[in-house]
Amino acid sequence: MKCDVSKEEEIVGMFKTIKENHGGVDLCVNNAGLAYDAPLLSGNYDQWKAMLDVCCSKYLINTDSVLKSALLQCWSKETQL
Repeated sequence: MKCDVSKEEEIVGMFKTIKENHGGVDLCVNNAGLAYDAPLLSGNYDQWKAMLDVCCSKYLINTDSVLKSALLQCWSKETQL
């Protein structure tokens, strides 16, 4: 499955597709990253913003989606007992 992790709507859509096709996520490894050769003092704010967005903010979206999926799966299994 292809997903551009710099775009929140693609991340959310990916997890929705996984839930529909496979019932949810059992394991998620957040290994996406982005790096530019941009020294901090270079003043290239856009590159630093992009790196932080992919390397930090998008991890939170992934983790949120996985936790919601996992909690729903656990809750569904408990109510079926």
